[in-house]
Order: sequence, then C-alpha cells, then structure tokens
Amino acid sequence: MTMKKKLLTLLLLASQTLVYAEGSALLITLKGGSQAAYIFSDKPVVTFTETAMSVKVADASTDYQRADISNFKFVDASEVAAIDQISEGSTLFEYTDGKISAAGAPIQVYSLSGHLLKSGSSSVSLADQPAGVYIVRMGKQVIKVRK
Repeated sequence: MTMKKKLLTLLLLASQTLVYAEGSALLITLKGGSQAAYIFSDKPVVTFTETAMSVKVADASTDYQRADISNFKFVDASEVAAIDQISEGSTLFEYTDGKISAAGAPIQVYSLSGHLLKSGSSSVSLADQPAGVYIVRMGKQVIKVRK
C-alpha cells in the first residue's frame, strides 16, 4: 500500500462524524446508479473501515461496502423530499416512534434469527414488538433498527 493510500485510509478511519445540521439528510449514490436517502432527526455517526461505510443513529444502522459507493453527501432534507425521480432500486424511508415507512416499497421485518415477524406495503408498526434489534428490508435496502 502506498503512503498516499495509507494516509487516506487513516484519515477516513479517524473521521467519525461528518458535517451535520438540523434537518440534514445523507444522500448515497451507488455505482449502479441507485440512491439511498436518509433524513435524520438525530445526529448521525458515519464511520469507515478499509472496506465499509457505516451510518448509525440512535435507533438504526446500515452498512455499505465502500467499493459499491459512487459518492455520498449531506444535503438539506428538503432537497431529498423534492427529488422528482429516484432511480430504480432506491428506497426513501423513515423510522419514527416505532413506525417504519417506505414510499411505495414492500417492507418486511425480521428477528435477528431470521424469522419474518411483520410485513406491509408502505408502512409497518413495531409498537406490538418487544424492545430489541430488528432487520428491516424495504425494497432492495436492508437496515438494522433498534426499538
């Protein structure tokens, strides 16, 4: 590994949090052209390893392989809400007060052991589920949610 790559990797590993402002959203564009948009109510923690990027907030986390990411940026949440066309394979979702909403995407909620617990067409409530960590699939996107 060249010195330049080592320095870049060290800087990426050392960066724990990117710039954040109230009403921010993280827009991730993958190499295939699909996008994932995350609108935050809490300050996110974005961490990097040599091979992955992890986005975490109090109630949820998701991971991306760095090789799959074309670019990512923080934008104003209104920019994400104003996107007229999100490329095929993208899912815009929200997790608030135990309710998962994904614009027009099927949602499946699984236990950590892989059992399907709930499913819905555009929203699913976890209100009747005990506190814990759940795996949520929305379209092609998979995240972990902590209730």
